[in-house]
Amino acid sequence: MTFETFPQSTETIIDQVDNVKLHVRSHQSYTEFWSESDSVLLVEGRGWSPVLAADGSVIFVDSEDLSLKKLLINGDEQQLLPPGSAAGFLRISSDRKYLGYAIPINLSPDSNWAGLYGAGIMDLETGKVLVSRTKENFFTSPIGWYGDQLIVHEWDATQTQDSLDLYALSLDGELTKFALGLPQANSYPEISPDHQWLVYEDQDGNTILVNLEQVSFGIISNVVLPQWTSEGLTGLVDGQRFLIRFTIE
Repeated sequence: MTFETFPQSTETIIDQVDNVKLHVRSHQSYTEFWSESDSVLLVEGRGWSPVLAADGSVIFVDSEDLSLKKLLINGDEQQLLPPGSAAGFLRISSDRKYLGYAIPINLSPDSNWAGLYGAGIMDLETGKVLVSRTKENFFTSPIGWYGDQLIVHEWDATQTQDSLDLYALSLDGELTKFALGLPQANSYPEISPDHQWLVYEDQDGNTILVNLEQVSFGIISNVVLPQWTSEGLTGLVDGQRFLIRFTIE
């Protein structure tokens, strides 16, 4: 494993479909997003957890009413799910046919704050919700896709967590064990753009790197705030961001 100095970057690109690039800039209470093609602005808007659909449109959660919306390239807006249906954490499959999202539970009237949330899966070609998993007193948190399975972290909100337990949620709603007993997370796990790796920071100030195919993990000591970029995996070492080169052994 090697570390290369990673220059301070103002990169805002989080997703790309062909020549359409999606940019974001986070603010305290909302996320600003815009898409462009060949440096030409296509659309711009505000919302939570934006992702690009196969046709280059932007799918996002309206932070005001928690509806799921799509902003088309021509600027028109479509509502995919009604208010109170989505709490963010949008995760699109590698073939961009399916969307994973968080479902708000115990949503207070006239509020966008959810006490708990479950996980849903939508077929983006038909607009049909295939899976709606909610469980009393449980969080079911969408992490990302591995093949045609949505990887989720599910835990009992009434119990203290001592590990990170991952499950696979299938398109027919079946939940199966995927990787149990991983080191407890101190940051939200992120799956790599190629959907082969998962990374997060543990509670001891190390980076945990999980191989999703082998369902095994390694520890990158003293590296915090791991993040996937267009160049690969980066992390902070003594306050400086490095590009981390690694190989499978």
